[in-house]
Amino acid sequence: MHNKFMIIDNNIIQTGSFNYTKNAEKYNAENIIIIYNRPDIANIYTQEFNKLWILN
Repeated sequence: MHNKFMIIDNNIIQTGSFNYTKNAEKYNAENIIIIYNRPDIANIYTQEFNKLWILN
């Protein structure tokens, strides 16, 4: 599985294919979704992160 997401302050979620590199920013066809002010969705992503953390 290849998950890319970031949870910020239990309120903002960033998810997508975007890599935080210069090439991704300038040359690659990357995508990112940023979800603001949704602690309910952040909680779902936090639960997923915790599951992945335990497995690895």
